[in-house]
Amino acid sequence: MIQNETDVDSVQHSDTSTEISSILLVEDSPVEAEMMRRILVKAGYRVTLAQNGLEGLKALRETPHKLVMSDIKMPLMDGYQLCKEIKQDDILGSIPVVLLTALSEPEDIIEAIKVGADSYINKPFVEDITLENIRSLLSSSITEKCAKERRTGQIEYNGKCHVITPDIQQILNLMLSVYRNTIAQNRELLNTKNQLNLLNESLDQKVQVRTAALQKSELGIRTILNTALDAFISMDSIGLVTEWNVEAEKLFGYSREDVIGKELADLIIPPAYRDAHSRGLKRFMEANEGTYVGGRIEVNAMRNDRSEFPAELSITVIRHAGIAFFSAFMRDITERKQSESKINFLAYHDKLTELPNRELFYDRLSHAISQAKRKHNRLSILFLDLDGFKAVNDNYGHEAGDIVLKSVAIRLQSCVRGVDTVARLGGDEFTVILTEVDKTSDVTNIAEKIIQKLTEPLILYDSQTCGIGVSIGIAMYPENGYELDKLMSSADSAMYESKAHGKNTYTFFNETAKGQADQQPWIDLDKEHLLGVPEIDHQHQELMRMINRLNDAAKQNKSIQYILELFDEICSYTVTHFQTEENLMDQHDFLESEVHKLDHKRLLGEVKYLRTKIVGGGELLVLQYLKDWLLPHILNMDKPFTTYLLQKTS
Repeated sequence: MIQNETDVDSVQHSDTSTEISSILLVEDSPVEAEMMRRILVKAGYRVTLAQNGLEGLKALRETPHKLVMSDIKMPLMDGYQLCKEIKQDDILGSIPVVLLTALSEPEDIIEAIKVGADSYINKPFVEDITLENIRSLLSSSITEKCAKERRTGQIEYNGKCHVITPDIQQILNLMLSVYRNTIAQNRELLNTKNQLNLLNESLDQKVQVRTAALQKSELGIRTILNTALDAFISMDSIGLVTEWNVEAEKLFGYSREDVIGKELADLIIPPAYRDAHSRGLKRFMEANEGTYVGGRIEVNAMRNDRSEFPAELSITVIRHAGIAFFSAFMRDITERKQSESKINFLAYHDKLTELPNRELFYDRLSHAISQAKRKHNRLSILFLDLDGFKAVNDNYGHEAGDIVLKSVAIRLQSCVRGVDTVARLGGDEFTVILTEVDKTSDVTNIAEKIIQKLTEPLILYDSQTCGIGVSIGIAMYPENGYELDKLMSSADSAMYESKAHGKNTYTFFNETAKGQADQQPWIDLDKEHLLGVPEIDHQHQELMRMINRLNDAAKQNKSIQYILELFDEICSYTVTHFQTEENLMDQHDFLESEVHKLDHKRLLGEVKYLRTKIVGGGELLVLQYLKDWLLPHILNMDKPFTTYLLQKTS
């Protein structure tokens, strides 16, 4: 999904006469995209967001930007491929491209040179270095740079020969980017290592000179560490604290004098993780292998008041005179984790009522059906539509309508158990999933309780009250269907029956036609979906047969392994089908082929995610996803293509 950032009026510009530069930010992580977006908007840039390389390329072709900033690791199209596509484009090639990544190996820099990247910024982002990079690129003449002579050369690294065709400015930009990133992240640690190296080189000097140099070095190191923005902690090979800077004092609440020579585990590691810490230290000392050494990880840490908090930790091992010392930088990431949690919550919950939204509802319904199937239980879906809600909006305003919706959410939750789900699908439509239903009377009791609760007067503002009602449609699993869409359709039909019966009532779905419906395939092609091209129609029918077979296996509670095998067969056949269509598009010069192929890529890009959902018990959700993708795709994508094909071959 592409989003345009236009709200830059509130930004304080240092030069209001300068034209606002537009930047395309391509990043699949919502959290990191939002962090970078804020940095750019604050600096006065206009930002467009894209979630992957394909979306970014489409956005750039529609509206050129002054600069592109792209993550490297993304689904569908990664940052390297996006950069390559831009640089090979006659129109877009002059736009500078900055790659954003946590990768920093030489091979990554070489690959960036190959695809034509103009700069390279490491994660996590350092604001001033990021903005300096951008200003530098925007102020330079990229057009002139691209016009410079390029020469092909070879770089040999780690036994591999890499052929590159860079220009000098590009290499300088990338070298400067790597230098800036490295200096920003490792300045304090490099200074520490340099001081220790000086000590090693002076071991042959007299004891007095060595002692004086050591004292001077320690003083310098401590001064550097005490100006660091992160907590710095050093530990010896048996787990005792050897260094503790000012930020560590602030973060953990212990003074340096309190901790030097003490067991680090007893001070900052929560009791639940201390055994693992001891085993990891022992394994490293015996085999020189450590899971967390040399990387950046998230851990739980503990303050002196025994309260725990999430922290980011990076560990480096320094060896001096054959003795290992462990140096670590730590920072409190509570705010970041809270932000991530909030973003994740908003993605799956209704903003107004904080109830699960449509996506989370279907996910929970899929899992509830899978669980009911394994346990041979029943479950019920209640589809609710508020009666008289429009009159509230008309008479009291939309603010009053919001108050009513929030109150309805609270009252609905009070009517069900904690294991049940109440969701808002949108507008004045709500749904309830009742699990482990023993008797139909259990459902009627809940329905009657809901009607009673929702018909009680609602308090608005200024002591004003209003009244509403509710019409409820009820579908039962497995009596009214096995699939998500059949159950929801049954509940929806029953709800309209309640409306017809005078509202403020509930109706169970009429299952008289169920036996005949169960004999019909779940997904089938009608005349509208038969396109008149035998090869394509045959492959569509085969896909339908395979999806129905997968659905039957899910209904019969076959093993996950068997269901995965059927899913893999569908994926393999889908690839063959897509190749057939794309070959025909190329042979007959179909003008909309790129859009069509992109839709194919989107589905194939979801395969790994869908497979994970099956493993987690979400096979019904996957089936609904396939059905909801395939039938509209045939009508919206395949039909225009086959119409063109039939006209061209007639």
